[in-house]
Amino acid sequence: MPKNPLPFELTIDRVVSSAGLNGTVFATFDQTFAKPVVLPPLGSKNSGTFGNVLLTQGADASLAIVPEGKLDLSKTNVFVRAGTIGGILGFPLEIDNLKQTAVPTT
Repeated sequence: MPKNPLPFELTIDRVVSSAGLNGTVFATFDQTFAKPVVLPPLGSKNSGTFGNVLLTQGADASLAIVPEGKLDLSKTNVFVRAGTIGGILGFPLEIDNLKQTAVPTT
């Protein structure tokens, strides 16, 4: 669930990411939100389920990640707008190359 540590609203329009385990990328996705995700100041919001995830190692090889219950985000780009009002207007920002380990897959 995305969290906004800032005292002004953020709106997420798109997320592009690669995820895997032990340095191997198992999944990639490019999610453009039909209805952008509006994060209130100092708040959080559920971004929902992402569809159309490409299993880069194929379905059989990707079964190895299921029991782990987590993935490492090796490269994530987030397209946001800062200072929006109800998700409208704002200053566009691209946040590149975010990384995070042990992200729950549930």
